Amino acid sequence: MFIIVGKRADRNKTAFGCVSVGNPDKLDPNRKKVKNIVMPISKKKKKIINAWKEASIDLKIEIETPFFLLTDRGLIKYDLLIKNFGRENGALIITIDDMSEFNTAEKFGFFCSALNPDVYYKYDRENFIDTLNDWGYFGVAERKPDWYTGYIYNAAEKATDLNIENSPKM
Repeated sequence: MFIIVGKRADRNKTAFGCVSVGNPDKLDPNRKKVKNIVMPISKKKKKIINAWKEASIDLKIEIETPFFLLTDRGLIKYDLLIKNFGRENGALIITIDDMSEFNTAEKFGFFCSALNPDVYYKYDRENFIDTLNDWGYFGVAERKPDWYTGYIYNAAEKATDLNIENSPKM
């Protein structure tokens, strides 16, 4: 069992919400809440986070920053979670100068992307749309952003597509 902890991008405080995998009632009551966590962040990473905050408003996508993943090795901090893109669990963002937790994200079912801070330090609508189209959309089809031009990787729709593709041709 693991616990995912994250702060919403629209909140300015350092209070973290907690989402658990499994039954939260069976958790030790002392572990239901996580105390405030303060971790230093570089200027480059702050710029990337701010660029994605701007993208979340303009492109109408959901992000969480920071995002914490509690594993058997402890709490791991990711700068950003981009919901509904990359995989069903979302895309975790790291930078090319620190790829130490790339594989951990993948093991827990997240897509992980190591972004170049020199490219993603400033919001560029076309570049961010290209990136998100490349990662793929995994959310509900009815909530797909208007600008998204890629395939919708929804589990239910995949099953439907497979049935159509595998049906006998007349």
